[in-house]
Amino acid sequence: MEQAVSSGKADALILDVEVEFDNAGGQALAEALITALKASKISYAGWGFTSFGLPSYHPQFPFEIFAKSSWGAFPQVYFGDFGLTPETALTRSVTQYTEYGVPIIPIGQAYSNPVVNYVANAADIQAFGAAAAGAKLQAIGIYSAQNMTLALFAAVKTINL
Repeated sequence: MEQAVSSGKADALILDVEVEFDNAGGQALAEALITALKASKISYAGWGFTSFGLPSYHPQFPFEIFAKSSWGAFPQVYFGDFGLTPETALTRSVTQYTEYGVPIIPIGQAYSNPVVNYVANAADIQAFGAAAAGAKLQAIGIYSAQNMTLALFAAVKTINL
């Protein structure tokens, strides 16, 4: 990554930080990671982080450590996995992430999960986009392209923030 940043081939780094930090030692591990990043060439580009969509479900996770050192949060708002409507999941996520004081670019769910009996559908993607527009968010992400059907891609194209 340092080589990519140094050569101008990467503008930034998005840290995918999840279960490895969601424990009693997570705060120390997060601080060590941030210290190492600050000492590297990556610090010139800066970084954001993606993690759990609902901080209230993960009280041990060091959200504040990642937020204070990053330029943005990309919460994984996987509403189907949560058993929530896209609107409810997005509202809760944005409300909870707002306390960390960084720009928020939520990532919505476009994959099915048979474990929780959720089937990704165009209506949910459109509802997620509409909720993001209503919250006046600048951008969203959708995960994951390899699982999307043409109908889901078409739904993404209708989103207007």
